[in-house]
Amino acid sequence: MTDYLWADCEMTGLDNKNCRIIDVACLLTKDDLVPYAKFEALVYQNPHVGWEQVAREMHEKSGLFDLIQEEGLDERGVVAELVFWLKTNVGRNLVNLAGNSVHFDRGFMVEQWPEIKPFLSHRHLDVSSFKIYAEGQGIKKFSATMPAHRAMDDIEHSIKEFQYYLSELKKLP
Repeated sequence: MTDYLWADCEMTGLDNKNCRIIDVACLLTKDDLVPYAKFEALVYQNPHVGWEQVAREMHEKSGLFDLIQEEGLDERGVVAELVFWLKTNVGRNLVNLAGNSVHFDRGFMVEQWPEIKPFLSHRHLDVSSFKIYAEGQGIKKFSATMPAHRAMDDIEHSIKEFQYYLSELKKLP
């Protein structure tokens, strides 16, 4: 069975060289898509540095901006906790990164947290690719309400969306 690391990050903007991760969540699943391990953390980031205006406004509106100022942890500590969590749950095995447009999250994580790169396979499961293909086959768009820009909510939504598209694609002739 394959291990999938479902991951999502919320960031201070879209530039992985100048913006930072503020919310990270991961779920580990096998092929059955049932989570067997969970990690999430809020990451403190300076409220005056590295914020793109659109991201700041979005996270202020959702409450995440204030939450990371109040409850965010030191970034190096979060990375150390994530590495320990990965070692504990997958050991030396490589995992396939999974999520919606997960290449974007991967870019941030590998650029800013290179300590996790040794755990990641070069392959990933991108739900958005299944969505594009399914909709091209005439399958109705997944209709669940989008979460409010929190990493764990986004992962749980991605897994449900993936399950929906898999189910619908299996019905095709």
